[in-house]
Amino acid sequence: MQNEWKPNTKALAAMMCSCASLLCCMQWMISLLLAVIGVVLGILGLRDENPNQEDAAIAGIVVGVVGMIVAIVVAVLYIILSKNTSEQGLEAVSMLVRSLPCA
Repeated sequence: MQNEWKPNTKALAAMMCSCASLLCCMQWMISLLLAVIGVVLGILGLRDENPNQEDAAIAGIVVGVVGMIVAIVVAVLYIILSKNTSEQGLEAVSMLVRSLPCA
């Protein structure tokens, strides 16, 4: 009896979409969309009957969540900077950076 190895396409697609969301992080709308698709496909890949490449599904979920966070941060910064003039925008960003706990 020969075991056929089938790739878990949902898990692989989740990983690709999630990685693409990080690469497109400056286009926050595209990045957010790709990250959501990556997380959804990752969850579907974990629930799939094919147990192959569960690690790719988990990685797709994790990278997708990171991509969502980066997209949201970029969107917030874009909104802050587009509301203010250039001098006020720089002051707002410096105040935001100073207010972070790790700064």
